[in-house]
Amino acid sequence: MNTLAPRDTLQYLQNTRDMELDLYELRQYYGELEADLKAAQNPRLNPILPNKSPKDDGYMASLSIGLFIGFIVDIFIFLFNGFEISLFMFVFPILCIITCILIDTASYASERKKAEEKTQRVNEKRTAENERIIQIANRRVPLIQAEMNHVTTLFNQVQSTLNAYYNTNVVYAKYRGLVPITMFCEYFESGRCTTLEGHEGAYNIYENEIRLNLIITKLDDIITRLDRIQSNQYMLANMLGDCTRQIARLSDAADQQIRHMRKIEANTEAAAYYSQLTERNTAYANWFYYLNSLR
Repeated sequence: MNTLAPRDTLQYLQNTRDMELDLYELRQYYGELEADLKAAQNPRLNPILPNKSPKDDGYMASLSIGLFIGFIVDIFIFLFNGFEISLFMFVFPILCIITCILIDTASYASERKKAEEKTQRVNEKRTAENERIIQIANRRVPLIQAEMNHVTTLFNQVQSTLNAYYNTNVVYAKYRGLVPITMFCEYFESGRCTTLEGHEGAYNIYENEIRLNLIITKLDDIITRLDRIQSNQYMLANMLGDCTRQIARLSDAADQQIRHMRKIEANTEAAAYYSQLTERNTAYANWFYYLNSLR
């Protein structure tokens, strides 16, 4: 293990912590962009209605009406003919039934045509709206992909610098990550230790707090319990809270740019964030090279 002076160790840890936080933010923001891309590639379209014919409940009614009219007329004919039964008394009800069925069929055909025309008008309107939605989505896809490529480039730059830091073996491999590094920074800044190793060093304090269940080491659990870890993991809780707010601002800026069909990186919020991140990464790389030149 390479050992640095206490002041340089603290600076090393702070730089490493900031880079870990930058990578966390970029990773989370990239996930938001992936969700936006998926939504743009699979836009929610208006459903096209099927041609559904209206329900025809009039057939039995027509049959009943025809029989009723025929029966009433037959009674009058029977009474008018002096209670004599004629052939017409059998034919007339059939004619009434046929007539009622034909009227019902014509009425149903008219209703079906109206329903089909209404469905067609609705579908034409929805089809036009769907085409507009698809056109807008197709214009948004390259904007999101360009932003994802930009985030990937920045992520790789920060990751490269962080790897250079870790490759010095100043920090033991087991403790390389956002949670332990941030805890080490808190130990150093609060005066609880001045070295990583040894009985009173940051490694030992960290392991003791894990054994006593005073701190949480799994990042996913920490994210869901930020309010509960304030007392024992104050720095980590505050910084992750800041990250969450920064990610929300970036996502809002991206959504705004996407809606107006503009490049996301041209947004004031996004541009300022990227500029600060690039400057910070450059400064940390320069500090690292300067430190190495003195060793």
